[in-house]
Amino acid sequence: MSAGFNRLLDAVVRIDVRDVTFEPGARRFVAGVGSGVILSNDGLVLTNAHVASPMPWRFSITLPSLESVGASSSGGIIGLTWRSFRLDSKRCGGGGWSLRPAAFGDSSALYPGEVVYAVGTPYG
Repeated sequence: MSAGFNRLLDAVVRIDVRDVTFEPGARRFVAGVGSGVILSNDGLVLTNAHVASPMPWRFSITLPSLESVGASSSGGIIGLTWRSFRLDSKRCGGGGWSLRPAAFGDSSALYPGEVVYAVGTPYG
């Protein structure tokens, strides 16, 4: 594996979500898990929209260091594909951890048949 791939692993997070659904006569809690990627030093995390509803009841994010941290919704769904969260800003930077955001390359430099990797924690 390349150094770039290993650096990407430092930007992948686990997202645990608890949603509330309502069925006739009952309220249900549904748990889910997905993955996301740290986009910035101030704790912006991007994930797929299907990982959580627009208004999740509770969620936590586990960093590559295995520390679980709180987060808040950062504007809900972006288009129909992406959703963003922001890590607890009190702890980002000066609060005890340093984040390693993903560095994105130029997709136009790729060619058919080139090896690419899909990185995430779909099953936790």
